[in-house]
Amino acid sequence: MPARSRVRERFAGTEWYTSDLGLPVLGDALAVIQCSVADVVDGGDHFIVLGRVLALSEPADSRRPLLFYRGRYAAMAAGDPWDSAWRADLEYFLTATSDSW
Repeated sequence: MPARSRVRERFAGTEWYTSDLGLPVLGDALAVIQCSVADVVDGGDHFIVLGRVLALSEPADSRRPLLFYRGRYAAMAAGDPWDSAWRADLEYFLTATSDSW
């Protein structure tokens, strides 16, 4: 079975489209991270796939995601008491240039 047919079957009943890079993207995703496979590592009873980010995007009408942060769920809303803490951690994570984390 051709790869394109398998992708169509996998996403049957779900709104999706093919990106400019030829990757499937869910239509109602809050964010899209398109990756190529950089490495596959043997994790014992599973494989760990490491991706190299090729493109990041979010829809113009993006909703706020739900976070699980420090043991509880939180919304990304301005004025939240945790607002500055999770924003600082998220910013560090997204901009870290080290492979140490």
